[in-house]
Amino acid sequence: SDAGVKKFIHVSTVGAIGAAKLSEKEARCSEKTVYNLEGTKIPYLLTKHHAEIELLKLAEKSKTELIIVNPSIIIASKDSGLTGREYIKRLFSRFFLPEIPNLINLVDIRDVAVGTIAALRKGKRNERYILGGENITIRNLILMISAILGKAPHLISIPRPLMEVSVRMFFGILNLQNKGKSKISSGLINLLDYNWVYTSRKAHEELDYRTRSLQSSLREILQGSLKGTPSNPE
Repeated sequence: SDAGVKKFIHVSTVGAIGAAKLSEKEARCSEKTVYNLEGTKIPYLLTKHHAEIELLKLAEKSKTELIIVNPSIIIASKDSGLTGREYIKRLFSRFFLPEIPNLINLVDIRDVAVGTIAALRKGKRNERYILGGENITIRNLILMISAILGKAPHLISIPRPLMEVSVRMFFGILNLQNKGKSKISSGLINLLDYNWVYTSRKAHEELDYRTRSLQSSLREILQGSLKGTPSNPE
């Protein structure tokens, strides 16, 4: 706290802000983006968004300063989970990968950690800050990872209707196997209706937020050598 003022930082996600429609080719979402993901019916996105709303309501009546940070898709060196090194290597050993044209934003977990601390120190009351990294198409991301691993990617284009049926069947089988213990939403297919692209200009200007290049982060993570320093923003 500064001068006795208590600060509370809420780590949210860019999914609580919104996303760009596929038709909005040059769009980049910012902290001022109007939320547009209610129709996705994805519990994770909806709960994150409404949690921010409720926290901001409470903060308006409190002397405690609320600061929100919204990281994009985090990449890390952990060997388990969607961004894990071994998972990626296994994924790229498969016969083919679907060619997906959507744009996404990826950020190194180390940069998010530093950005979160900076937000706690320099962030303004009841403000949110996007802690993003590099915007890239999923196709180019696959090619970048393939080059680092030295594996030739086998990309195949799958029509959206066929992909939707396949995803719904896949999640249906997973839910049956879980025997009701957890329910994975087949609505995740709706993520393909958007480009998940963001600008961190506000964090750059107000928090002095900096990020590493995506290529250097992926190389360090996939080769098991963590080093490097943040680069200039955007």
